[in-house]
Amino acid sequence: MSFKNIINFLKETENLKILPYPESKELKVQNPSSCAQHIFRTGLTTWLLIKNLNLKADLNKVLSLALVHDLAQGDFPSLIKSLDNLPEEIRDKLLSLLQELKEKESLEKKLVLAGSLFEAYLELWEKEGARLEKEKVLTQAENKIEIKEFYQKFKLALEKAKDPVIEFIFEIGKLKNLPRRGWIIRKIPDPETVADHTFTVTLLSLLLLSNREDIDLKKALKMALIHEICAVYAGDYTPHDIFSQGLLRWFRSFTQKPRLEVAKKQKLFLQIYKRETKSLQKLINKLPVNLQGEILSLWIDFVEKRSLEAQLVDQLNCIATYLKALEYSQKYKDFPLSIFVENVYHFVSDQSLIDFVQELNSEFSS
Repeated sequence: MSFKNIINFLKETENLKILPYPESKELKVQNPSSCAQHIFRTGLTTWLLIKNLNLKADLNKVLSLALVHDLAQGDFPSLIKSLDNLPEEIRDKLLSLLQELKEKESLEKKLVLAGSLFEAYLELWEKEGARLEKEKVLTQAENKIEIKEFYQKFKLALEKAKDPVIEFIFEIGKLKNLPRRGWIIRKIPDPETVADHTFTVTLLSLLLLSNREDIDLKKALKMALIHEICAVYAGDYTPHDIFSQGLLRWFRSFTQKPRLEVAKKQKLFLQIYKRETKSLQKLINKLPVNLQGEILSLWIDFVEKRSLEAQLVDQLNCIATYLKALEYSQKYKDFPLSIFVENVYHFVSDQSLIDFVQELNSEFSS
């Protein structure tokens, strides 16, 4: 497979991280989420609501539709144009999803669009609720959100009912405003957030894993969506953050990868694992048991790399970071790219993903 046009498509999708979500603008939300941040929480919200409400739907299709629904609704001519140059199987899959969003009346489409509106109105209430009349917002939302069960959940949110799924969704929204630590320590202005990054990892999963017969795509997409949620309470961090201030002097420019003996690495891994597990337990402990179990199982699988899906999503996580580092290296002259080059070649082991990284290097060096 030629990766060149996939990379060009991914470059175009980076604009979704700076463009405000159209529906939020229309609702006059101050400082609205970017399209990428909206897509992230829409995908997670729609999945959780479907499971919580025991609705019958093809979750593989739901998650895939959620990832591309903004392309069908927004005005992104260059992004849509770049679709035509994708490898045939990927292009046909994305075009089929877009066609369903525009022309069909499937249950999965209705769920995704309802989830997207749920997310838009939830953000409206989060950011503007103090100045709005609750009844007017509820009436407006009821007229827009077609899935009545989703609307009832939204109503609970506005009535401040102690609904555990709604509380979880509110907490996850914090990732939209949490900058990635690796960019902060390198003084990148207005850096990518954890939610932005999660969007890219999930999109990479759809683009690069959907044609593989040896994995469960639905599992990979779910794993990509939840892989960073511990950052809500544990925060985002880099390998440099585990050192004392004295040792940090060795890495002041953050151009070197910290190196440790195996025993120290294992000890630090356990420290991080315990911190993140504590954060995850706090985040999910009020969710229904079935959702708690599913999220915890996916997260443990990802962290311990038990399944092939976990191993691949972990490598895509690294590639997504590398892709952003390449973009920053072109924008900022003194950006220390070498540490990211070393990192991606250390962690990426799947041959098709190694080939993708090689193509990334070619595209960004030309």
